[in-house]
Amino acid sequence: MLKRTRREFARKYCLHPDAPNGCTKKIVSAHSVQRALLKNFIAKNGHVVQIKASVLAEPVGLVANPESVGINDATTFSGFCSKHDNDVFRPLETSEFGFSRHQIALLGYRSICRELYSKDAEIAAAESVWSYCSVNPDIRGFHEKRAQHQIAQLARYNSRTNLLQAKKIFEGLLSDDTPLRFYCIEFSEPPVYLNSVAFLPEWDFEGRQLQDLSSIAEYKPVCFSAWAANNHATAVFCWHESANDICTRFIDSLRRSPPERMANRILSMAFEVSDNVVFRADWWESISEIDRRRIVDRAFSGVGSFDRNPDCLTDDGLQAIPCSIISEYVGYP
Repeated sequence: MLKRTRREFARKYCLHPDAPNGCTKKIVSAHSVQRALLKNFIAKNGHVVQIKASVLAEPVGLVANPESVGINDATTFSGFCSKHDNDVFRPLETSEFGFSRHQIALLGYRSICRELYSKDAEIAAAESVWSYCSVNPDIRGFHEKRAQHQIAQLARYNSRTNLLQAKKIFEGLLSDDTPLRFYCIEFSEPPVYLNSVAFLPEWDFEGRQLQDLSSIAEYKPVCFSAWAANNHATAVFCWHESANDICTRFIDSLRRSPPERMANRILSMAFEVSDNVVFRADWWESISEIDRRRIVDRAFSGVGSFDRNPDCLTDDGLQAIPCSIISEYVGYP
């Protein structure tokens, strides 16, 4: 069952809007965080560290541990052919990140594509698990598990619908970035972690609800990239203007944080909402045991039965990144 699940996360196809037209036969392992950034800032001996939640067969459960990952495999997904990957993302790969609107839109688009790919794999993997359970009806709580599976799959399909809509919207931004909205921060120190994620913000940084994700409805995503510019750590948030009602409130709540807490609050958010965070091994070893436990707990949030709470993004006191803000780029009203 685990082998079948892993296979779903290794399927190869191209997410470009013209696909399969113009596609090459080679599907690449596209980096949601480009390899050069991994190599230049956080890799040690060709490896980075990532917290991964693994399934235990005996006893049944989940465990999360930091694992070493080679930079050729870190943050990759098999979601583009070589031609379309090169054509679309060249401005990110061949130029220094300079906070241009087109580069920001590309970061958002890539994060959405990665999440859509992962959601498709998650849906297919859940079906594989259920097909195993359905031929073994002696599994304890079979009927309860069936109901749980159906409810969870409805939520996954609804999330996929929203991600697919966001992908189409961001494809439009690549040719006309006028509706792009963004908020970026440049910090004083080099990055110790990198990340690319698109997510549906349910609560803001002060614990106020923005969207109720418990029903089948249309939701608004925000894209986040922990990146690098001018050899400094950079946080890049972006969204389409149609999501202003949700995303501006989300970002405004972050901006009300004390400036000295911003870097750590964004770090907490990244681990809370994403399984795609990679970081430096020596940084992880240097932070306190309390902060390591806080981060691992956040890696569990939203996984399986570990539901998120309204205070999931409120300040947890994390003190893992000592840096200050040197620049802000505000691209929304």
